[in-house]
Amino acid sequence: MPELVISLVHGVFAGVVYSLTGYLRNRAKVDAALASDHHLSDHEIEKLVEATNFDFGQFLGTVFQGAVIGSVSWLLTQVGIPVTLQGAENILLQTGILAIVRRVYGFAAAKLG
Repeated sequence: MPELVISLVHGVFAGVVYSLTGYLRNRAKVDAALASDHHLSDHEIEKLVEATNFDFGQFLGTVFQGAVIGSVSWLLTQVGIPVTLQGAENILLQTGILAIVRRVYGFAAAKLG
C-alpha cells in the first residue's frame, strides 16, 4: 500500500511540475513579446494577456492525469513490469520521437495534400 501512495504522490507532483512549467514558459514568451520593439495591436496585446491567465480547471485536470499515471505505474509494477528510472527515460525519449515524427508527417501531409 505505501508503494501506491508513493506512486500517486509522484504522479501528482509530475502534474504540478508540468503545469507550472507550461505556465512559466507561456509567461516568459509573453514578457519577451511585450518587451520587444515590435508595436503590438490591441488585439495582439489582448491575446498575450489571455495566454498568461492561469487556468485552474486545466491545472486540476493535469494533476488528475498525473495521479492516474502514478496509479498505472503502480499497477504495472504489481503485475511484474516495474517502471524503473531507465524505463521512464526510454518512454519519454520514445514519446519525444513520436511527437517529432507526427509533426513532420503533419507538415509533409499539408505540403503534399
